[in-house]
Amino acid sequence: MANRAWTRWQFLLLAGFAAVLAYGVLTVSVYFGARPEAPFGPWNETETGLAIRGYDTVAYFTEGRPKMGSEEFRYSWADADWHFASAKHREMFAEHPEKFAPQFGGYCAAAMTYGVAANADPELWTIVNDRLYLNFDVYAHEVFRENLAQNIKKAEMQWVAKIEAHHAGKIDGLKAR
Repeated sequence: MANRAWTRWQFLLLAGFAAVLAYGVLTVSVYFGARPEAPFGPWNETETGLAIRGYDTVAYFTEGRPKMGSEEFRYSWADADWHFASAKHREMFAEHPEKFAPQFGGYCAAAMTYGVAANADPELWTIVNDRLYLNFDVYAHEVFRENLAQNIKKAEMQWVAKIEAHHAGKIDGLKAR
Protein backbone atom coordinates (compact mmCIF):
# COMPACT_ATOMS: atom_id res chain seq x y z
CA MET A 1 0.00 0.00 0.00
CA ALA A 2 2.80 2.42 0.89
CA ASN A 3 4.49 1.64 -2.40
CA ARG A 4 1.32 2.59 -4.30
CA ALA A 5 0.94 5.88 -2.35
CA TRP A 6 4.53 6.75 -3.14
CA THR A 7 3.81 6.16 -6.83
CA ARG A 8 0.83 8.54 -6.68
CA TRP A 9 2.95 11.12 -4.88
CA GLN A 10 5.67 10.77 -7.52
CA PHE A 11 3.08 11.11 -10.27
CA LEU A 12 1.62 14.27 -8.71
CA LEU A 13 5.07 15.75 -8.23
CA LEU A 14 6.03 14.94 -11.82
CA ALA A 15 2.72 16.29 -13.15
CA GLY A 16 3.20 19.51 -11.19
CA PHE A 17 6.74 19.94 -12.45
CA ALA A 18 5.62 19.29 -16.04
CA ALA A 19 2.83 21.86 -15.70
CA VAL A 20 5.23 24.52 -14.41
CA LEU A 21 7.73 23.74 -17.17
CA ALA A 22 5.04 23.81 -19.86
CA TYR A 23 3.75 27.13 -18.54
CA GLY A 24 7.25 28.62 -18.67
CA VAL A 25 7.90 27.40 -22.20
CA LEU A 26 4.47 28.60 -23.33
CA THR A 27 4.97 32.02 -21.75
CA VAL A 28 8.33 32.52 -23.45
CA SER A 29 7.01 31.20 -26.77
CA VAL A 30 3.91 33.38 -26.71
CA TYR A 31 5.75 36.47 -25.52
CA PHE A 32 8.65 36.40 -27.94
CA GLY A 33 6.82 34.47 -30.64
CA ALA A 34 4.27 37.26 -30.88
CA ARG A 35 6.95 39.83 -31.53
CA PRO A 36 7.52 41.02 -35.07
CA GLU A 37 10.74 39.65 -36.42
CA ALA A 38 12.70 41.52 -39.04
CA PRO A 39 14.42 39.66 -41.84
CA PHE A 40 17.60 38.55 -40.18
CA GLY A 41 20.85 40.25 -41.03
CA PRO A 42 23.84 41.32 -38.98
CA TRP A 43 22.10 44.68 -38.30
CA ASN A 44 18.47 45.20 -37.40
CA GLU A 45 17.40 47.87 -39.86
CA THR A 46 13.60 47.46 -39.34
CA GLU A 47 11.14 49.32 -41.54
CA THR A 48 13.27 52.49 -41.69
CA GLY A 49 16.18 50.81 -43.47
CA LEU A 50 18.46 52.46 -40.89
CA ALA A 51 20.45 50.92 -38.07
CA ILE A 52 18.60 51.39 -34.75
CA ARG A 53 15.77 53.23 -36.53
CA GLY A 54 17.92 56.28 -37.21
CA TYR A 55 18.84 57.01 -33.61
CA ASP A 56 22.30 58.40 -32.83
CA THR A 57 24.12 55.51 -31.15
CA VAL A 58 26.88 57.79 -29.84
CA ALA A 59 24.37 59.93 -27.91
CA TYR A 60 23.64 57.07 -25.49
CA PHE A 61 27.26 57.29 -24.34
CA THR A 62 27.88 61.05 -24.54
CA GLU A 63 24.48 62.42 -23.48
CA GLY A 64 23.13 59.48 -21.51
CA ARG A 65 19.94 59.35 -23.54
CA PRO A 66 18.57 58.26 -26.89
CA LYS A 67 18.55 60.97 -29.54
CA MET A 68 17.26 60.86 -33.10
CA GLY A 69 19.94 61.22 -35.74
CA SER A 70 19.73 63.20 -38.97
CA GLU A 71 20.09 62.32 -42.64
CA GLU A 72 22.58 65.20 -42.77
CA PHE A 73 25.01 63.20 -40.60
CA ARG A 74 24.76 59.79 -42.26
CA TYR A 75 27.50 57.16 -42.15
CA SER A 76 27.65 53.69 -43.72
CA TRP A 77 29.32 50.93 -41.76
CA ALA A 78 29.01 47.13 -41.79
CA ASP A 79 26.40 47.13 -44.54
CA ALA A 80 24.09 49.44 -42.58
CA ASP A 81 23.30 53.15 -42.67
CA TRP A 82 23.62 55.06 -39.39
CA HIS A 83 22.32 58.53 -38.56
CA PHE A 84 23.88 60.90 -36.05
CA ALA A 85 22.76 64.12 -34.37
CA SER A 86 26.02 65.93 -35.15
CA ALA A 87 29.15 65.75 -37.26
CA LYS A 88 31.14 65.19 -34.06
CA HIS A 89 29.10 62.07 -33.20
CA ARG A 90 29.49 60.77 -36.75
CA GLU A 91 33.27 61.23 -36.52
CA MET A 92 33.42 59.50 -33.12
CA PHE A 93 31.50 56.55 -34.54
CA ALA A 94 33.66 56.40 -37.67
CA GLU A 95 36.80 56.18 -35.52
CA HIS A 96 35.48 53.40 -33.22
CA PRO A 97 32.22 51.88 -34.54
CA GLU A 98 32.53 48.72 -32.42
CA LYS A 99 32.64 50.88 -29.28
CA PHE A 100 29.32 52.57 -30.03
CA ALA A 101 27.31 50.04 -32.05
CA PRO A 102 24.60 48.25 -30.06
CA GLN A 103 25.16 44.62 -29.13
CA PHE A 104 23.43 41.78 -31.00
CA GLY A 105 23.04 43.89 -34.13
CA GLY A 106 20.55 46.18 -32.43
CA TYR A 107 18.03 43.38 -31.91
CA CYS A 108 16.22 42.99 -28.57
CA ALA A 109 18.77 41.75 -26.02
CA ALA A 110 16.12 39.97 -23.90
CA ALA A 111 14.76 38.07 -26.90
CA MET A 112 18.28 37.14 -27.98
CA THR A 113 18.71 35.22 -24.69
CA TYR A 114 16.22 32.78 -26.30
CA GLY A 115 17.79 32.96 -29.75
CA VAL A 116 15.04 35.20 -31.14
CA ALA A 117 15.96 38.19 -33.27
CA ALA A 118 13.14 40.58 -32.35
CA ASN A 119 13.02 44.25 -33.24
CA ALA A 120 14.13 46.63 -30.50
CA ASP A 121 12.90 50.01 -29.33
CA PRO A 122 15.83 52.46 -29.18
CA GLU A 123 14.12 54.21 -26.26
CA LEU A 124 14.59 51.10 -24.07
CA TRP A 125 18.32 50.79 -23.52
CA THR A 126 20.98 49.84 -21.01
CA ILE A 127 24.72 50.36 -21.03
CA VAL A 128 26.76 47.70 -19.23
CA ASN A 129 30.56 47.69 -19.29
CA ASP A 130 30.55 50.29 -22.07
CA ARG A 131 28.24 48.17 -24.26
CA LEU A 132 24.82 49.29 -25.47
CA TYR A 133 21.86 46.87 -25.23
CA LEU A 134 18.41 47.60 -26.67
CA ASN A 135 15.09 45.88 -25.86
CA PHE A 136 11.69 45.43 -27.47
CA ASP A 137 9.39 46.77 -24.77
CA VAL A 138 9.29 47.67 -21.09
CA TYR A 139 8.68 44.07 -19.97
CA ALA A 140 11.61 42.71 -21.99
CA HIS A 141 13.75 45.58 -20.73
CA GLU A 142 12.95 44.79 -17.09
CA VAL A 143 13.45 41.03 -17.56
CA PHE A 144 16.82 41.59 -19.22
CA ARG A 145 18.00 43.90 -16.43
CA GLU A 146 16.97 41.50 -13.63
CA ASN A 147 20.07 39.37 -14.10
CA LEU A 148 22.31 41.28 -16.45
CA ALA A 149 25.45 39.16 -16.29
CA GLN A 150 23.63 35.89 -16.91
CA ASN A 151 21.35 37.35 -19.59
CA ILE A 152 24.26 38.96 -21.43
CA LYS A 153 26.14 35.66 -21.42
CA LYS A 154 23.10 33.73 -22.74
CA ALA A 155 22.41 36.32 -25.41
CA GLU A 156 26.05 36.34 -26.53
CA MET A 157 26.00 32.57 -27.00
CA GLN A 158 22.75 32.75 -28.98
CA TRP A 159 24.04 35.66 -31.07
CA VAL A 160 27.20 33.79 -32.07
CA ALA A 161 25.11 30.77 -33.11
CA LYS A 162 22.70 32.97 -35.09
CA ILE A 163 25.51 34.78 -36.92
CA GLU A 164 27.27 31.49 -37.72
CA ALA A 165 24.02 30.05 -39.09
CA HIS A 166 23.45 33.21 -41.13
CA HIS A 167 26.94 33.07 -42.66
CA ALA A 168 26.55 29.35 -43.36
CA GLY A 169 23.38 30.13 -45.34
CA LYS A 170 21.14 28.25 -42.91
CA ILE A 171 19.01 31.29 -42.10
CA ASP A 172 16.99 33.06 -44.75
CA GLY A 173 15.09 35.77 -42.99
CA LEU A 174 14.38 33.97 -39.74
CA LYS A 175 13.33 30.70 -41.28
CA ALA A 176 15.81 27.86 -40.99
CA ARG A 177 16.39 26.06 -44.26
